[in-house]
Amino acid sequence: MDAIFGVGLDRDITGWRKDVIEAVNVLAKGVIAVDIPSGLNGTTGKIFGVCIKAAATVTFSFVKKGFLLNRGPEFTGKIVVADIGIPLRLYD
Repeated sequence: MDAIFGVGLDRDITGWRKDVIEAVNVLAKGVIAVDIPSGLNGTTGKIFGVCIKAAATVTFSFVKKGFLLNRGPEFTGKIVVADIGIPLRLYD
């Protein structure tokens, strides 16, 4: 399970946090990301230096644009959208 960083991440991951993500990518199999893989920009699909390579991402209410752009598809795995009750009119 990956829930290290969320959508608020706005800078490159460095130091021991980078080491942890790299180790997870090598050692863990079948990682499920909660809402977004740690290290992925949900709007642009760019990577903040390093990113969890998820087998699946359970995201909330809707697919984030970044899942489909740039390097996003390499890291999200299977995308599952969980409805948490956000009204459709608020998506924009």
